[in-house]
Amino acid sequence: MGDNPEPGTTAVQRPSFAILLEVSETDQAPSASQPTALMVALLAALVLWLYRDAPGPETALRLVMPGLWLAVWSLACLGAGVWAVRAFLGTDHHPRLEVVLSTGAAAVALVGTLAAAAGLLGTLAVRVAVGLLAAEGLRLLAVSRIRPRLPAIALASGPGILLVAAGVLTAAVLTTPPVMFDALNYHLAFPARWLGAGGFVEFPRHFFSYYPSAHGVLYTSALATVGPWGAAAIHWWMGALAVLAAGTLGERLAGPRAATWSAGCFALAPVTLEVAGFAIADLAVAAWGGTALVVLLSDDVRLRPWRAGALAGVLAGSAAAAKYLALATVVVPVGLAAIVLVLSVRPRRIGTAVAFALAAVVALAPWLVRNTAWTGNPVYPYLQSTLGGPPCERDLARELDATELDVATPSSPVVRIVTAPIVRTFHPLKSGGRLGPQWLILLPAALILPALRSRSALALWVAALAGTLA
Repeated sequence: MGDNPEPGTTAVQRPSFAILLEVSETDQAPSASQPTALMVALLAALVLWLYRDAPGPETALRLVMPGLWLAVWSLACLGAGVWAVRAFLGTDHHPRLEVVLSTGAAAVALVGTLAAAAGLLGTLAVRVAVGLLAAEGLRLLAVSRIRPRLPAIALASGPGILLVAAGVLTAAVLTTPPVMFDALNYHLAFPARWLGAGGFVEFPRHFFSYYPSAHGVLYTSALATVGPWGAAAIHWWMGALAVLAAGTLGERLAGPRAATWSAGCFALAPVTLEVAGFAIADLAVAAWGGTALVVLLSDDVRLRPWRAGALAGVLAGSAAAAKYLALATVVVPVGLAAIVLVLSVRPRRIGTAVAFALAAVVALAPWLVRNTAWTGNPVYPYLQSTLGGPPCERDLARELDATELDVATPSSPVVRIVTAPIVRTFHPLKSGGRLGPQWLILLPAALILPALRSRSALALWVAALAGTLA
């Protein structure tokens, strides 16, 4: 049948162009992928012709170095995170990828902080630790059946394409050394001094040296191996974890379709894009805070209540250990969400909220102890009038007194709290952010989500309101 010759006959060999002609005649309605591929090929040929001077090997290596470094860093955090999550939630747990990696980063930051306090944070020690953790992560991927889950983010959709484009464009900045003043002045300067001295170094005339800097401990891994640009890559990587956490929260509330939109809303926000390539603290705070909420909204709160609360507390406490402001914008909101979840289940798991609070304290405690040893004030340079410490230009009371209120702002604290979301949306403070009233466009979408009647949605609304007021 078909092309098989009959017995006694000889098959005629047709030229290859005849086969091609036959295919073209039978396939006269090309699929959408064919013209797309043709356009891409023509565009590639045009670009190669216009830029015939191919980049040298150094340029090509520079373009791939951030990806190689982040692969090693991800393996290291995977190696630490898998065992840390197992310690909290058990070996039968199937964790989210963003939870595993952010937990690994929190573990690395906590152990590195203790090593710095003990004078053991040397360049060689950091290199060996990163290498061993990366090897363990690679071993887990190779021999273990653990495959962390990802949110259902559709990269081929409209918001997914924008998400990928934003990630690629911001990642391109990682090929250059950091130039932001804050990053060079203290976010990178202090970790570099810690590596040189083998531990924490006090700078009495620089009040930022007293701030907690869990992210700075992470940056020592980059400074000891690839250099300052690697620290900026870690900050970008933490932003990617925050994007995954936003996608998971959206999926939890409104199903898989909401995952892409939630991730895109966070990733494409102007303030996120602005700081993505900086070696600072903000995206580390976002990643640890977001994954703490992911843990609280998972089924582990019902199956392993106090264990899940403790893991969420470590993550939220790590955010506070990266930035004092996270006490108000992460720890308190996430703590309130934990309380709402505790009160909405039967029997009530009070141990979940208690474990959350204790674990958050454990994550922040080394920095408070360090400041107490240096100045006698655990939160120095703040609350000097109450807790003491050497004189300093930075003080919480003076900052609050210096905050100018609008003429129309009511004097009653209760009225100010109630009207704060509206007033500060349209008339933000100096450091109030760059979003302005744009976030209001999310309200209609949020109000029509059918899942908003669930206790998980209620907990998220309480956390969001608390963070807004903070």
